[in-house]
Amino acid sequence: PTILTLMYDRVAKPKYGAFKQASFGHLDCPALGKSNSVIVKQCWYTCTATGARLTYDNHTQVTKLSSEINCLRWASALMGLVYDHINSYQKTNGPTPLAIPHMCFVKSALAIAEDSHDAFLLEEVIDDTADGAFVKYIGNGSAKPYNFLEGDDIHRGEFLSFSQHLQYLKTDGLAFVSDFQGGHHLLTDPQLITSPDLGSIFSDGNLNSAYISFTSDHTCNKFCELFGL
Repeated sequence: PTILTLMYDRVAKPKYGAFKQASFGHLDCPALGKSNSVIVKQCWYTCTATGARLTYDNHTQVTKLSSEINCLRWASALMGLVYDHINSYQKTNGPTPLAIPHMCFVKSALAIAEDSHDAFLLEEVIDDTADGAFVKYIGNGSAKPYNFLEGDDIHRGEFLSFSQHLQYLKTDGLAFVSDFQGGHHLLTDPQLITSPDLGSIFSDGNLNSAYISFTSDHTCNKFCELFGL
C-alpha cells in the first residue's frame, strides 16, 4: 500500500456512466503514469424512493470497484496475448504490411480514505489532446465494431475486433475482451466476456448473449486474414 493525498471537488457534478460516476482529481505525486492527474470513479445506483443517483456504501463500493480493477487486469493480460502473437509473427515473417495500433488499458488503483474509509477507483487520465477524442470502438452486447467509426478509428476498430478473435482462440473459446473504448492508444472500462461454463464472473456486464453470439457477430477483417485466423 502507498499513502498519497487525493484532491478533487466533491461538490462538482460528476460525469455518469451506466454504473459509475467519474470526476477529475489530482494526487500529490505521480502514481499512475507520469501525470499527477487522475480520474476518480465510484459506483452508483438509483434510489427507488427518490430517483436520485447515490453512491454505494464503503463495503459494497470496495467489492464493485475491485471487480472493475479485476476486469482491467484481465483485459490487459488478454491484450498482452495479442501483442505477443504479433511479435512472434514478426520475428518469423518480418514487419507486417499493416500498421499495428499500439493500444493498452489505463493503469488503475483502489484508493481507501484514511478517515472516512470511502473507496475510489483511480485511473490514468486519457488526455484527448495527446491521445485523440474519446471513441467507443466496440460495445458490450455485440462483437461488431460500431458503424459510426470514421477514418483511422475504423482501422483501430478492426484491430480490436481481430484482437477479440485471437483472444477467443488463445483461450480455447473461454474469454475475450469487449466494450472497447478510449483514445487512440489508451483504453478504459473494458468488460470480459466469458463462457457460461466458467460461472458468474467479471460483473454484470459479462453477458451470456454476447458470448453465444460471438461466432456469428464477428466478421473477419484484414488483420484476421493477415495473421491466418
